Amino acid sequence: TNNKQQTKELLNMSDDEETPKLLTPTSGFQKEKTPPMSPSIRRRMNHIDMSEGTFRCEDGTLNEVNEDWQAFMKGVHLENPEVETRWYFRYFLGQQHQNYALQLVHKGEENETVVLSLMSPPNPTESDYLKAILWRQTGSEHMSICFGDVAKGNKGVDLRSCVVAFGRGTPGKNIFPIEDQEVQDKLVLLEEQEGAVKFKIGILFARKGQTTDDEMFSNQHASPEFQKFYESMGTKIQLDGWTGFRGGLDVKTGSTGKHSIHTIEFGKEVMFHVSTMLPFSVENKQQLERKRHLGNDICNIIFQEDEDTIFKPENIKSQFNHIFAVVYLMKDGRYKLNVFTKQNVPEYGPPLPNPPIFSDITQLRTFIIVKLMNAEKAALSSRTATFAMKKERTLAALIQDVVIDTRLLGARRNKLQKSKRFSKNMGSSKHDLGIDIISHGQKIKLDKIQEGVAPTSTRSETSMSVGEPWEAVYITRSFPSNIFCADFLHDDIVVSCADGLVRVRNEKHAAGELKKDLLIDSSVHVVQLIIDEETSLIFMLVGKKGDKKAKSQVLYILPLVRVCVRVCACEYFICTCMFCARAVFAVVLVLLLFLFAFAFCICCVLLVECVRVNGCVNVVCVRGLRQITIEEESAEEVHCLVNEGVPSF
Repeated sequence: TNNKQQTKELLNMSDDEETPKLLTPTSGFQKEKTPPMSPSIRRRMNHIDMSEGTFRCEDGTLNEVNEDWQAFMKGVHLENPEVETRWYFRYFLGQQHQNYALQLVHKGEENETVVLSLMSPPNPTESDYLKAILWRQTGSEHMSICFGDVAKGNKGVDLRSCVVAFGRGTPGKNIFPIEDQEVQDKLVLLEEQEGAVKFKIGILFARKGQTTDDEMFSNQHASPEFQKFYESMGTKIQLDGWTGFRGGLDVKTGSTGKHSIHTIEFGKEVMFHVSTMLPFSVENKQQLERKRHLGNDICNIIFQEDEDTIFKPENIKSQFNHIFAVVYLMKDGRYKLNVFTKQNVPEYGPPLPNPPIFSDITQLRTFIIVKLMNAEKAALSSRTATFAMKKERTLAALIQDVVIDTRLLGARRNKLQKSKRFSKNMGSSKHDLGIDIISHGQKIKLDKIQEGVAPTSTRSETSMSVGEPWEAVYITRSFPSNIFCADFLHDDIVVSCADGLVRVRNEKHAAGELKKDLLIDSSVHVVQLIIDEETSLIFMLVGKKGDKKAKSQVLYILPLVRVCVRVCACEYFICTCMFCARAVFAVVLVLLLFLFAFAFCICCVLLVECVRVNGCVNVVCVRGLRQITIEEESAEEVHCLVNEGVPSF
């Protein structure tokens, strides 16, 4: 209350002040499509208020039956990525922009202190757009505003019109510029506090038959299966002297144990509170030290050692636990997953597979981390959640801190700024912030990027992390030989280069240690490559090295299932040869073919190490697609499937 009164005095506002006339927004005000506002604001528009105490269970039965695990894991993505939602860090920080403090006047309600951030392109024209952020205790809101609709001739940008464009209230009489460079640190912190940037996730061990929290927290030691599970979630770190995100754990005196599990995914740090790694007390049956950490985590993982034990989320007594991911260890060693969510938390993804059973623990890890990150974001956006009011109070206090400190700083310097209605020279070299403020913002941005915790960061400590579908995947900085063409094969890349046709694994490669498998040697020069996984065929346009004439190129169609073994090429006639160095070998090989086939006359044959499919082997040649039928390994019969049907270029 004192802070609010002090802010009102500093802004020269009074409760009985005449309400300014509301300006009607013009057609130039356009909401940004991506993103229109912060994740919390977007979710509040779509959330469903339901009773707070009950949980809903997600077990995958309402989803389609999962048949392709690779396709399923490709759909596991982080929702509302911060690279799209954190406007201040992405567009404003380290760039020329202005910040203003003001109050919104609400009829019949208490006035609200807000901060307005504006940024325009250099030397804007009437058709250009300003980027605007309105910082409120309910979360920041973003908008693009047409410069021509808020610029008033030589006066500059009408700040009141910019505020009115958001439709959140009438701006008060006074709008004060904020010219302290330290305000950038506070606005970055304010933006981080809106959503989940660093995560705390509890992992609770439950033995067979344990259903209450007292029983689960009383497990002093972990079983081998539980230890395997929590060690797969991240890296085991020593708490003493730990300099990263500590998640409320003691890194000086060891009061919260010696070790913990930590990881970085999508540029976000995650600290796991593992129940058996926290201190155990023989005298304290409720294990309050363990409950103090796991009980304050929004998301918890329950590792249930027995799949027949029924988990009831109501038995975990905590007001802050909103999501439980229950992992059941099945008798065959696989894992079954159910997710319990409080009804007042909005829907979030990704959906569970049907059936929700994981055989690969790395896939389970990836799914759980993405699921719980999305769950915590959804929970923080719910206005009916237990901590919703606490979050709003935190944001309101941070905004008050921005306004009070900057105004008092100006007063101490005898530079108390006057209220401004218009902002001149936006986008010009004579800006309000000055070089020092811009350089300070660039330093903040650089430090965040170097630490790997910037919203644009995709840093992950494991190669199993799933990126967003529009993100590029870094493989290597340099390829050892010239590349002619390439195509995708599952998650990997098949590359035609000077060394031949190679398969490069889709993972992080150390410098000079590119992992690749040779599929076809350098005797085959593939100039065009198409892989059709649906039909399991690979189409290769093969030609001489250095010869770009279309007449000398031949199309080969091979079964994909065997192209990844050992392949060599040969030829028969010198006049149509593509591999002159193999001519002698080709003649010998063709003679052998005549001994096992009837009138098997070909111009050029691409031989593949064969696997018999229904007693037949397919051979592709220039004159057509041939099928060899083998019976008892004694006789071969050649059937022409496509006579002269293979196109050449």
